[in-house]
Amino acid sequence: MIIFGIPVFADVSTLDVALLAGLYFLSFAVKGMFGLGAMPPLVIFGAWILEPHHAVVLAVVSNVFSQLQFIPEGVRNGDWRSVKGLILAYLPATILGVWIFGWLETAWLTVVLGVTLVAVLLAEWFSLFQRYETTIQQRASVLGPVLAAVSGVLAGVAGAGGVIMVSTYIKFIVKDPRAFRATIILIATFFIGWRTVVFAANGFVSIPIFTECLVLLPISLVGGYVGSLLFGRIPKERFFPAFRIALLLASVNLVVKGAMTALGG
Repeated sequence: MIIFGIPVFADVSTLDVALLAGLYFLSFAVKGMFGLGAMPPLVIFGAWILEPHHAVVLAVVSNVFSQLQFIPEGVRNGDWRSVKGLILAYLPATILGVWIFGWLETAWLTVVLGVTLVAVLLAEWFSLFQRYETTIQQRASVLGPVLAAVSGVLAGVAGAGGVIMVSTYIKFIVKDPRAFRATIILIATFFIGWRTVVFAANGFVSIPIFTECLVLLPISLVGGYVGSLLFGRIPKERFFPAFRIALLLASVNLVVKGAMTALGG
């Protein structure tokens, strides 16, 4: 496909582009509903449609555009004091993560994407952080930035999972559901923006990928808007178990796919 002389979605079939559009609509609808959750499906399922590096960068840059519609809520209702230390720890860690991302070959990146997201999803599913809630609250000033730094590395490598990890910590600090969602939006704005700057500085954001993001932007915005209308109407307790299972199965398949390619299977 050529748009204004720029090749977009080169070597990707029309059916795959349609699947990608559907994936972006549904993923950003999830983000609109809960304030987070778009990046894992974009990366996991996107890596089945596109080359993994391409899938990650496309998701990262698209997430910046889609985030714009949520910023007013984050600024208005988010708890800025709870996230300042997390942001400072996240910034340098992301640089390391993006360097690892560029260093990994395609097959091994596929494996790392799958393993990283499986680990993040399982940690959240089994409430590993909640089991140590008292310890985390007592040592929040130290553990919060450490968790943010780990999230920065993982998000730099996999393009996803960073906000989900940090959200488990923020749950202990911000109790009100609406304020929690707004705080997640606030910190995600900084995380997403900085991650994109680092990817661009390392030469990963090309003109074709930027154009692809613009093509997907209307779909992403509509998905986010539809999701925001559904906020509070779909119980998380019903939605997230099925959502996690789908992501876990896809992540495991991604690991198998990458390992077979890397090992010449």
